[in-house]
Amino acid sequence: MYEEYRKLAEKIENITLLGRLAEYRYYDMDDVVKRALEVFEEEVR
Repeated sequence: MYEEYRKLAEKIENITLLGRLAEYRYYDMDDVVKRALEVFEEEVR
């Protein structure tokens, strides 16, 4: 089911799925901040 939603989201312009619900995995808060900064560098800059 996750893969189906991920494929649908790829078709939407200007959307970035992020976080444990969007990535379907558990994150501690320090990992959440680290991942958010990584995605910012990849997607925004």
